[in-house]
Amino acid sequence: MSLNNPIALLFAGVIPVIIALYLLRLKRRRHLISSTFFWTEMIQDLQANVPFQKLRWNILLFLQLLIALAIIFSLVDPSIKAALNEGRRSIFIVDTSASMKSVDSGKSRFDTVIEDIRRYCQSLSPREQVMLIVAGEHAEVGLEFTDNLPAIERVLDSLKPGDTRSDLTTAYALAQARADQIDQPFIVIASDFSGIDNNLFENSTYPINYLKVGEEAPNAGITDFSVPSVNIETGMVSPFVSIRNYSDNDVDCDVEFYSDGELVDVRSVEIEARSRIGRQFRDVPFVVIENDDSVLEVRLDYDDALEVDNIAYAIPQISDTMDILLAGDDDFILLALMGLPGIRLFQVTREDFEPEDQYDLVIFPGWAPENLPAGNYVFFNPPDTDYLPVTMGEPVELPKVTDWEDGHPLMRFVNPGSFNVFTARKMTLDPGTINLIDSDQTSLMAYGERNYLRMLVFPFNLTGTDLITKPTYPVILMNTVSFFRTYMRSSESGIQAQGISAVRIENLGEKISLLSPDGDVQEFPIDAGYAYVDVDETGVYKMNVLGGAGDSGESNLIVNFFDESESDINDFLPLSQVSGNTNAVRFEVEGEKRLWKWMGLSALLVLCVEWFFYHRKGF
Repeated sequence: MSLNNPIALLFAGVIPVIIALYLLRLKRRRHLISSTFFWTEMIQDLQANVPFQKLRWNILLFLQLLIALAIIFSLVDPSIKAALNEGRRSIFIVDTSASMKSVDSGKSRFDTVIEDIRRYCQSLSPREQVMLIVAGEHAEVGLEFTDNLPAIERVLDSLKPGDTRSDLTTAYALAQARADQIDQPFIVIASDFSGIDNNLFENSTYPINYLKVGEEAPNAGITDFSVPSVNIETGMVSPFVSIRNYSDNDVDCDVEFYSDGELVDVRSVEIEARSRIGRQFRDVPFVVIENDDSVLEVRLDYDDALEVDNIAYAIPQISDTMDILLAGDDDFILLALMGLPGIRLFQVTREDFEPEDQYDLVIFPGWAPENLPAGNYVFFNPPDTDYLPVTMGEPVELPKVTDWEDGHPLMRFVNPGSFNVFTARKMTLDPGTINLIDSDQTSLMAYGERNYLRMLVFPFNLTGTDLITKPTYPVILMNTVSFFRTYMRSSESGIQAQGISAVRIENLGEKISLLSPDGDVQEFPIDAGYAYVDVDETGVYKMNVLGGAGDSGESNLIVNFFDESESDINDFLPLSQVSGNTNAVRFEVEGEKRLWKWMGLSALLVLCVEWFFYHRKGF
């Protein structure tokens, strides 16, 4: 126990004063009485020659001493310390990523963290100060060292989780850099540690103190949503939706479609535990209200822990022409594509290929560039490359088809057993990649997504098969074009709430103004026909081009979530096992517990008891 105001102990001098009042002999008035028989004790008291009397038991004296002691203890402000925090500098790193929105036991993980930090700060030790670092999409200092409780609470009230990942790496490096400059540093990481790199705390200079929240909870989320062009005659679209179940139980739910906020269709889906599905929903009604800028929204009607990944948006386009680039020489692919309707076909050599050029689909026969921007790609027998969703291995001969994913849009009307593969390469799938055609030696067709790259990979060249002689060959190409057609305009009209995204601006102007769903306005400059925007909230934004020759009008910009690492809310990092780090300590939210309020309440209660005895004449 410590005394925060020890000088108040001087008030203890009132105790002997109270006792002295009960030692003083009372001064009595004289009265004539008929007999002294009933007043023997009083007569003995009158015969005493000293002004003091013998101290007798008195309940009021006892109660008044208790009141005095309680008031004195309240004034000295005693407190009980759970730990010696005096003079300590506490650095709190607050995770504001999307997974912190997950609801556990009726309260979000973020709200739980903020309440714990607030409770700790409300009982800071003497000379202890607190610093807040916000680990959102970008790490930043939310509050410098201070012991000003109102300032701390204002910052805590202003924080909210975004729809992005958290940059805990930079936040932790910033905390360590500040800790090197002060005495008694104490770093606390407040997070659910969902989807965190295992090597993040490998070279930690200081002990890891973590305020961990989160528990196992069900969640399913939309990982992709795209819509082909609108069929003007029927007013229908056929959107493709990819859904992943992150839970250990099967999910049976409805998929709802909204056209500009109005419910137009409902479909049912079933997703097995820890799996994903990709489904094209045909003939969904859609009405273009304002030009071609109307929004189609898809929602999962599923009560899970994280809501942000249950909604996605897309803007269907009127145009249906698809630009396809063949980057290399392969006459079999070129001739087959020339017969497909609704495409514009281009061809370049490997040397002339420019990754920055805009195409709806790029096909690489027998090679792959070092780097690629976000987009849609098909590879035939590529070299092993980091961005591929597969790992290419040694050659294999005469693989035999054993299974295939017949429910996937890429496999519609495909008969994998109708053709033979003579030579191929062993292809190992990364987690999350879909094995469309499997064999006894390797996967023969795989689709995967990584860093906004949508990739279809074949581990063979067409010359190493008899596929080109079979009816299945044009069916595979037609399915490929149809599948990637659903993505061809979404990349221009929609971005994701993570990092800086380039938005193509058709109208001339100096900058764009974005009105968020929450009503916040942001402005971004236009450079060479592109605006590089950075938003951390999903939804439909209203965009205006400013500084142009005339009125550009208002258009919609959609921002989707599509972040599987954040949606996997049960992928916790076991801190006690991080890179052999054994100094990870669970931070308990406790500090000084001041007792003056309880002492003051005790004094009030004893005063009430004294009042009761005094009026009952119980002394």
